[in-house]
Amino acid sequence: MYLEFIEQLGPLFPGRQLDNSELRLIELALQTESDARKSNVEFLMALYAYGQNKDDKAQRIFRLVADSSVASHERYLSLVNAGAALVNQQRYDEAISCYEEAIHGIDSSEYEFDDLIIRAWIDKGDAFGAQGKIEKEIDCLDRIIGRFGAVGDDRFEGTIAQVMSRKLDRLSSLGRDGRILECIDSLVKRYASSDTIICRVEVARAWRRKCFLQWSESPDQALASCEALIQREGSAQEPELRWLVARAYYVRARLLWQLQGPDVAEVSLDELIAQCGADPEGRLDDVLLDALETKTQLLLEDHRDEQAVACRDQIVRRYARSRDQQVRWSAANSLSNIAAWAERFASNPEQVLACRRELFAQFGADESASIRAVAACGVVNNGILLGQLGRLEEAIASHALVIEQFGAAPEAPLQIEVARALLDTGFWLGHLDRHEEELRYFEEVLRRYGESSNPALRERAAKALRNKGAELGKRQRGSEELTCYDELIQRYADAPEPAIREQVATALRYKGDKLDNQQRSSEGLECYDELIQRYGDAPEPAIQEQVAAALRNKGNALGRQTRSSEALACYDELIRRYGDAPEPAIREQVAAALRNKGDELANQKRSSEELACYDELIRRYGDAPEPAIRERVAIALRNKGVELGNQKRSSEALACYDELIQRYADAPEPAIREQVAVALRNKGVELANQKRSSEALACYDELIRRYGDAPEPAIREQVAAALRNKGVELGKQKRSSEALACYDELIRCYGDATESAIREHVTEASKQVALARKKRSSLVTRLWNFVRNR
Repeated sequence: MYLEFIEQLGPLFPGRQLDNSELRLIELALQTESDARKSNVEFLMALYAYGQNKDDKAQRIFRLVADSSVASHERYLSLVNAGAALVNQQRYDEAISCYEEAIHGIDSSEYEFDDLIIRAWIDKGDAFGAQGKIEKEIDCLDRIIGRFGAVGDDRFEGTIAQVMSRKLDRLSSLGRDGRILECIDSLVKRYASSDTIICRVEVARAWRRKCFLQWSESPDQALASCEALIQREGSAQEPELRWLVARAYYVRARLLWQLQGPDVAEVSLDELIAQCGADPEGRLDDVLLDALETKTQLLLEDHRDEQAVACRDQIVRRYARSRDQQVRWSAANSLSNIAAWAERFASNPEQVLACRRELFAQFGADESASIRAVAACGVVNNGILLGQLGRLEEAIASHALVIEQFGAAPEAPLQIEVARALLDTGFWLGHLDRHEEELRYFEEVLRRYGESSNPALRERAAKALRNKGAELGKRQRGSEELTCYDELIQRYADAPEPAIREQVATALRYKGDKLDNQQRSSEGLECYDELIQRYGDAPEPAIQEQVAAALRNKGNALGRQTRSSEALACYDELIRRYGDAPEPAIREQVAAALRNKGDELANQKRSSEELACYDELIRRYGDAPEPAIRERVAIALRNKGVELGNQKRSSEALACYDELIQRYADAPEPAIREQVAVALRNKGVELANQKRSSEALACYDELIRRYGDAPEPAIREQVAAALRNKGVELGKQKRSSEALACYDELIRCYGDATESAIREHVTEASKQVALARKKRSSLVTRLWNFVRNR
């Protein structure tokens, strides 16, 4: 009975659990084998200890049996089992020693224990893998393939196919695509004609894996791999093969969409939906769900909204009330994904809002917290969309639904959505100028989740502190603002999560800016230094942006203190660190540093270096699409023109203004329009200085024509200056009536302006009009006196 039992039980492997029936058999064997040799009894005792999860006791007894047994099979089996018990305890090196001893013993034995040596090699490889020694694990698998995978030897073909598949998994973890494809081709070649189910399944998996490897770079070849799988196993009835075939059909449809367009893909999806929908046992539900989701996305992209809704409704009808929680979770996520897709492609945002409302209606009261969280996330996202559409009251109402329904939920996924809703509500209230309520919502986030250990909730609490501080700052409550930043920094200074580190970095930067604005420059500089020292080596772009901003702002603060060399060093450090950064927000900081460096050099009368800075900025970012960077380039062109004009290099100065006007004449952004207006004015002045009056007047006229109706104060100032300069230039040409008309136009347009710079132009125009009238009155008097005295 003992030999039959251990033969039936086989070798143990790490993680294997013995069920109650097996434990009872061990107890029975112990009773019936009580008179057997000692090693038999000890082996059974070790098995029993293992079955009770007493791994250390089990490995010690197995080790004793291995050392004392005269039976080869019992000795080697004990070593393999001891290895399994050691792996369960994460004692990997000791386990590997047991497996190696078993392998060496079997190799030296006159008997063949092929199943046992395969088990030993596999488990030895797993022990290496658990230590992250993947190449050594792969070497163990190759030993099995080389020893038992010879062509024509079909004794272990199912096992070898699985070992090769395991090798593919390990190669994938290393990202060795070339070796993966080689292994796939070897597996397919070996077992393409095998009738063994295990081999057919592994070949099908290999084809599927090959398809995914080829998809991004060679979609045609990926499609061929799908077709090969479908052709080989398309009529298979075994459940796992049917699932793999259905998956291949689904991937084929996605590839057809990419390669041949939506119409061909839609036909393929319809065939798959019909095929999966006819499965009476629902084993293909996950494939059907993906197919319905993809078809809905396809219809949305093709702007067939009504058909998309009908397809989405199929998901609801089939799966919203499924008894399988995993299926319901997948269905909820499908609706969420469809809403996200609709947000990209639907012509009407109501389609997006309706999809998420349906998601909430179907799954908002689900028994599973994770599924309710998906529904709650949809409602929060609806609130964000409504806010972006300017429907702020509806946005607040959408968030209120989440807060009311899930506010008391103990589950973290739901608490995260409540925290998001509270934060966003505060944000929208701020846009409605309901600032006291805004602050209360930020404080509510802190009250509920300020002491949470959940990283996502800690992030929301940190954001609430940052937002509260920023709002207090806008309301001139500086000391309270600084208190918020200090609390944020103190609470989360040692947080390892990148999203929270970003909030700390932002708080340090904001604190530095506030202190600098309060003329507490030395304290502000300390904040910037702390930020740079803490996060200067951070790899996350969002944190790098804060470091770059700190370097820039530090440079600005030092420049205001006339510590020019230190200011320039800050700008140079920023450019050195982040000059090649691809992120728009960091590129903007580099562009600003180059501009500020140029301005600082101008203050020091280092003209050639100043011009070199502007040229570098224009060279780097002249074609940048980001408005903030385009503004920096425009300013650089303007400043370069001004400096060249100061150096009497008029033709070069005019070329700068012309380039600025040509590049940005049609820019819609007010800040860039302002630079175009300044360039037109400066060009006019430069031309006037060269006695090219008609061209100068043309510049002023162009400025007035383009921007005469502009509402922005900075641009209005340029129009007022142009009217005044035009009047002056006309006066020089003795065209007095036209000059007066310019001054009258300036007074008529801007006489009620409150901006000091515009008022100055109005005052000068008024003086010129008064002077002209006085001269005219004097002339009339003299003429009258002349006539009367004749």
